[in-house]
Amino acid sequence: MGNDILIGLELLCQKENERGKISSYLEELPEITKVFFEYFDPELMYVDIKKNYSVRIKVNNDFINCEIVALKWFEQVNIKGDKYENWFGDFKSQGDIYNSIIAYEKENNFSNDVLISNNILDKGLLEIGYMEAYSDAIYLGLVENNKDEIWVDSSMGILFKISNDIFDFFSKSVLYWDDEDIIFYTEGKYSGKDVYREWGETEWRLRGLEPEPREEWENDLSIPVKSGLGLLKQRREYPEKMDSVLDKFPFRAKLFYKYYNTGTYDEMINTVPFELQLPDGSKGSVVEDIWWEDINQEETDKEFIRIMYKDKLKRLYTFEELEEEIERYKRKTDSMHLERYIYIGEMEGYEKILLGVSGSVKDKVILYDNNRYTGVFADIFDFFTHINRYWSDKDIVQATNGAKTGKDLYQNWGENFWRVKE
Repeated sequence: MGNDILIGLELLCQKENERGKISSYLEELPEITKVFFEYFDPELMYVDIKKNYSVRIKVNNDFINCEIVALKWFEQVNIKGDKYENWFGDFKSQGDIYNSIIAYEKENNFSNDVLISNNILDKGLLEIGYMEAYSDAIYLGLVENNKDEIWVDSSMGILFKISNDIFDFFSKSVLYWDDEDIIFYTEGKYSGKDVYREWGETEWRLRGLEPEPREEWENDLSIPVKSGLGLLKQRREYPEKMDSVLDKFPFRAKLFYKYYNTGTYDEMINTVPFELQLPDGSKGSVVEDIWWEDINQEETDKEFIRIMYKDKLKRLYTFEELEEEIERYKRKTDSMHLERYIYIGEMEGYEKILLGVSGSVKDKVILYDNNRYTGVFADIFDFFTHINRYWSDKDIVQATNGAKTGKDLYQNWGENFWRVKE
């Protein structure tokens, strides 16, 4: 159908464990790349796609996973007039990257007995992975004039810069609806119009066919559909005052604002493809986002609430509002300004969201209410990691006074919303 489902960073999944930390093997990487590896596991992107966008089809008496989407990369990048449409394959192991760094520092050959041309050494590039098609090598810039840049050594023998940094690299992917595999494996008997899924299920079904008998169809609704940073919308628009405001932000906050949407909850949190078309024409949802259910705050020199915190984001301020707040900060008009914090947003409750801008609090994010800290986070990425999205049929139950539940909901292939069964 040609319409996209998710783009770029919206496809990434945050690390399941040790978020905000990085292996000692990767400590020597440039700063932007280190932030990425602290919070994301790129391999989980493909796991997530296979889990949420595939249908089981019986071929030669065996069931296979048939994807119902296509992932395209770098359509806008031209090499000698041609589009580069390769896609990410994998990164080298952290140990191999570490060995490559050591070898680079000694101006020796990289790990795995790969001989590196003088051209690559001269440019200060470190091999960190490969693209899927043709195994094109992926390189990371290490020296001052290309630090954090991503380069590709293509099968055509062309070494070229493809992205400004690793966030930019992953932002250039698009997930489309695509039924080519279904048509191929069923020899044209079925296409996308025959594919749908039931509420609470990750895998999809073919109409008229019973799914493969297995326990997995009884999904555990207590397991999150997706979590944290994977729920955020990638930035598509760049407001006029954005650059001048971010110049005054600390490093990690600046990086976050550059690549992720900011604004109201709906402007920041991606609801596609979980919107529900209710019988009265209004919109609902088939999921619920629960914030910070995993946090039990600890005491510090400030008073803490030792309860499970379940408030949710209301909004992050506009760049115009942030510009005004920076001016107030310069004049130190608030007691928190004296502690080197600026106000950047607010929660649905009474809490304000503050960002540390210098010194020992640089990049820290806190929730603050009535002279009391109700949450402290290492940085703004950490702040958004503590969200879990679960299947929920609250909206349809409420809209129909209990006449309909989640069992009455379904989604058609090619549609980014859910319907109610007749």
